Amino acid sequence: MVDIKYTSINDMKNLLFLKKQDKITPGIESLKKRISSAIEAGVEQAKKVEQTIREKVAEEKEEVEEAVEEVKSDTE
Repeated sequence: MVDIKYTSINDMKNLLFLKKQDKITPGIESLKKRISSAIEAGVEQAKKVEQTIREKVAEEKEEVEEAVEEVKSDTE
């Protein structure tokens, strides 16, 4: 009799675990998707920032080159 109750309790525990797992698994999948989307958005934002920095550096480089040319012409 003890074995039957023990098995029965274990079966109930297993069923409860499976029910909880059925509820938890979709939540985990949803979190994975949200994290993946957030990472993709972060990568896209980083690319935009990188492009902006490249544009600013190009502008600054152009201004510096113009200033260097002015200094060269003034010193000649």
